[in-house]
Amino acid sequence: MILSHLLTIHKDGINRASAEILARCRELKNHLLKNSINTELHAIICNSNVSLWNSSKLSNELGIYGVDKIWITKKGNICDQNKALIKYIASAQKEATKKYNIPSLLVMESNELVKDILGGLAIHINASVISDVIKFGFSDNNFTPRKDKSLYIRATRPVMTSKALADVKVIDKQIIISLRPGSYNLPDVNDLETVPKKVEIEYMNDRLHSPNNKISLKNQIKQVINATEDFIDLNEARIIVAAGRGIKDQNGKTLIANLAEVLNAGIAASRALTQSGIYDSSVLVGQSGKVVSPQLYLAVGISGSVQHISGILNSKMIIAINKDKNAPIFDIADYGIVGDLNKVIPILIDEIKKIKSK
Repeated sequence: MILSHLLTIHKDGINRASAEILARCRELKNHLLKNSINTELHAIICNSNVSLWNSSKLSNELGIYGVDKIWITKKGNICDQNKALIKYIASAQKEATKKYNIPSLLVMESNELVKDILGGLAIHINASVISDVIKFGFSDNNFTPRKDKSLYIRATRPVMTSKALADVKVIDKQIIISLRPGSYNLPDVNDLETVPKKVEIEYMNDRLHSPNNKISLKNQIKQVINATEDFIDLNEARIIVAAGRGIKDQNGKTLIANLAEVLNAGIAASRALTQSGIYDSSVLVGQSGKVVSPQLYLAVGISGSVQHISGILNSKMIIAINKDKNAPIFDIADYGIVGDLNKVIPILIDEIKKIKSK
């Protein structure tokens, strides 16, 4: 069978979400191989950041995750073009599965782009979909494909604004899963391949415009606005400072920025602040925003709604600052400070600077 992943890359290499997915797929691949089931792990790359990568760098970056084959195009960054991206992924899957005769599981990061193309891609390759999951694997440890070569996949996804978890089982020959970032821990370096394996590279440039790959989508991305250079991706951040309703004006926003600066942290916000326009919606954390898993999540002036908490439960440590001692955020926080954030944050900044100066 084929395990595939649509790789996401930043300028320095593979991003955290892809590292999580590749590590999980490698784990499943090893289980299948132990059960004498021939399995390959493929990576599909569409990002222009790899245009300068040579075969050696590709093998070094992906070989440690046990990737067997890379599907790649150098026709610019087609990740911003829905039609081209669907054609590209479908073409790679079609060839990898010998015209869909080999069972496959395609795993992608659950983000805005994937949500936009998921339905069209599923129809195009005739696949079943389980979206926005936090855990996936083979049902009941049954790794063997059925007689009709279909797979038996089991996944867990949050429902009812994360108040409950749904256990979903799907039987099909082609299955697509979108995984929330932060659902799995990053692999320990000792658990990866000590010597990167040689990866087979397949260039798709000449096969993206086949007449059999026609798709018409109404939704197309017209413009991509890039974040500023000093922006820290919340999916990559080791430390996150999150602002809640307690931040009411520019002065409060400046306090958050100063605290984030001394901690070299990413800045997140609750729905109240993104809806009011104090922060951009791109930094929203929670049920309808990003799911994060930093080493430290510092919640400032956040009461802790169920929707927000659902996006931070994978954090290694949570520290809450709130003047309301009964705020729900304290129920999940490892440490809490009850006090006025306008007084607490300046003290924190001063103490952190003292420690860093030693």
